Amino acid sequence: VCVCVCSQGWDCCVCLDMNDFYLRLIPKEERDRVESLEPFDEHEEWHEKCCHYFILTASRGLLMEQALLPAPPVSSAPVISWSPTVLPVRPIPVSLEGLGMASTRLGPEQVMLTGGSSKGGRLAETRALLRGQEGWRAVVEPFVDLGVRLHHTVTCVPGGGVVIYGGRSSPLNPISDIFRVTFNPCGVSPAADPQSQAAETIHVESMICSGNPPPPRWRHTASVVSLRGRDFLFVFGGKNQSESALGDGHFLNLGQQIWTEMPVEGAAPPARHSHSACP
Repeated sequence: VCVCVCSQGWDCCVCLDMNDFYLRLIPKEERDRVESLEPFDEHEEWHEKCCHYFILTASRGLLMEQALLPAPPVSSAPVISWSPTVLPVRPIPVSLEGLGMASTRLGPEQVMLTGGSSKGGRLAETRALLRGQEGWRAVVEPFVDLGVRLHHTVTCVPGGGVVIYGGRSSPLNPISDIFRVTFNPCGVSPAADPQSQAAETIHVESMICSGNPPPPRWRHTASVVSLRGRDFLFVFGGKNQSESALGDGHFLNLGQQIWTEMPVEGAAPPARHSHSACP
């Protein structure tokens, strides 16, 4: 864009997209004030929309002495050259939508999908992707109702099964329930998938935990860590209706179902949400 503008006789041109303009030029106090006017959690859509709009200033002569917009910083990241590689990809005829859904691998050819929202609204059903001789197919487990939730975590735990924690049904309604989900080798019940020969269904159990639980949250991470023969679910970060970013960490003893305080040494990472964590 600037090259086109300068070709029209302007000597200097500065162009910032709305992400740069908002995050670099608007004072933090003003951003905090605006963001506190009403609940907001659609960050992905917001940043995507801001990428499509920009503010441009052009100047020449004496006007160049007063910059209307600061030039964007020059990136210090190394330039990486990529060589194209042809990958054999076969499209899979499975159509699933789910902004804010959580998924986990149940087995070599099974994926569990929970929550999220789509064009049809928020989703409460639990779905599974199964791979057979004809490829992947999606099925719905009708007897598993985890409620409407977005931006939660689904974590595989030792001994089999997964733990579902946190999330929200709306920016004003965080979810504090914890569920343990176990499943049969085929992943779904015969009622959900007539082609399946499974004799068992997915089993959902509400975990009643003691101790001092963390504040409800979403956009957090939950990973399994082991210490002295015990397995813990480590919950870190996220956000909720009162905090734009959380920086606390909490340990859930999976065997005893007790929230446990553990001393952590070293510098604590800054508060954050929508991050990732691996055991």
